[in-house]
Order: sequence, then structure tokens, then C-alpha cells
Amino acid sequence: MSANSNNRDRAPFRAEKGNTMAYSNKLSPTTIRSLEQQRRDREARERQEARAVEEAREQNRAARERYLVGLEQKRQARQREEDLKIDAQLEPQKTQLRRQWLADHPTQTERDFETRAWPGLRANLIDQERARAVEETKRSMILSGGYGF
Repeated sequence: MSANSNNRDRAPFRAEKGNTMAYSNKLSPTTIRSLEQQRRDREARERQEARAVEEAREQNRAARERYLVGLEQKRQARQREEDLKIDAQLEPQKTQLRRQWLADHPTQTERDFETRAWPGLRANLIDQERARAVEETKRSMILSGGYGF
């Protein structure tokens, strides 16, 4: 083996005398501290971002809940308005049915009529009115000439 082949096997760079860190795999204490600080900073940022994401989720959940509560309140208000409108339309029939029911049930009171008989009678009257409205719509469509039922 020649002297040149020994030189090829050696590292291409040599550490200078007195500079032991030049080609070492070890990190200096300053570099280690710097890397640890960067890691702590990154972890702190990640925790802060996770808190911000969780806070945004909570705000979205609360906003969604408020929205759904508002929708439910609007639905209930529309239902109350519809019920009042229906009750106003059914009032003449209700008075007649109450008189008839009280005559047929002499031991019962008006309160008994309101709690026991009226809810079922009301539902029946509403169903009859809806069926009548459907039939009326069908009749008007047939009379208009463009529809055949």
C-alpha cells in the first residue's frame, strides 16, 4: 500500500491544533441552550394556538346554541300565533260544542270540557278544515282546466 492510499482513507479535513470542536458531533453548551429555548418557545406557541382553537370552538358552540334557541323561540311564537288564529276561527263552533257537551254531560263543568273534550274536538275540527281546504283547492284546479284529478 502506498502513502497516497493512506491519505485517501483519512478524513478530507483535519482539525486544527487546539480547535477540538471543529469536526466534532458534539454541540456546544450555548447551542444546546439555544435549541432548548427554541423548543420551549415552539411548545409555548403550540399550546397557545391550541388554546385559541379551543376557545374559538367554544365561542362557535355558544353562538350555535344561541342561534338554535332563537330559532326555537321563533318557531314557538309562530305556533302560538297560529294556535290563536285557529282558536279565533273555531270560537263559534267551540261555543256551540261546549253547550251541547254540557247538556249531554250534566255532571261535568266547563273546565272538564276545556281539559277533556276540547283538545280532541279541536283536533277533529282542524283536520276537517284542512281536508275541506284540500278539496276546495282540488276543485278550483279542476275548474281552471289545466289539471285532472
